[in-house]
Amino acid sequence: MSHDDRDVIHSIDLGMWSDPGWEQIRGAIERLPPKNKPNRESVMSDLLKSKKAIACLVGLVAVVLSMLLGKLGVSIPEEKIHEVLLLLASYILGQGLADVGKEKVKAMNPPPPKPPVPPAA
Repeated sequence: MSHDDRDVIHSIDLGMWSDPGWEQIRGAIERLPPKNKPNRESVMSDLLKSKKAIACLVGLVAVVLSMLLGKLGVSIPEEKIHEVLLLLASYILGQGLADVGKEKVKAMNPPPPKPPVPPAA
């Protein structure tokens, strides 16, 4: 249930129903946590943990570095830069395919239930 749905439900006068079942529904709705909105720090943290984002940044740094070195008179052959970018692009594509497969395996094989905790002696 989205945050907007909760706003609509909260705007309805839930006190008009006296049935105990409605009271349980009302209590459950009131206990719903507010929607977690990602903040800038969490987005940056997630990006820095992403192998695909890191590979993309490495490619960007390689291109900028080759341009800067070209301005300083150090010549890097353009085909070498293309090879590095092609290698990074294939890595990003492969990592994306691996992530899709990983999610599919997770969906097909849910984790086993946790064993019961024995009572303290």
